[in-house]
Amino acid sequence: MNDFVGSKATRNIDAKVTWQTTDFLSFTVEALNLTNQTEDRWAYQDEPLVTQYSSTGRQIFAGFRLSL
Repeated sequence: MNDFVGSKATRNIDAKVTWQTTDFLSFTVEALNLTNQTEDRWAYQDEPLVTQYSSTGRQIFAGFRLSL
C-alpha cells in the first residue's frame, strides 16, 4: 500500500502597525492569522483519513518600546 500524505492549502493574513509617538516611545499592535485558517493534513489519497487538524485561532499582540 502506498501511503499518500497531503495538506489543504491555506492563506494566512497577518498585519502589524507601529506608531512612533515620540523620539523615544513607540507602540506596536500585531495580528496573526486574521483569516482564522486551520491546518488540515491527511493520509491515503483514495480514502482520505485526517491525521492532523489544528488551529491557532486569531492572535493579537500589543506592546511598546522605550529607547533612551
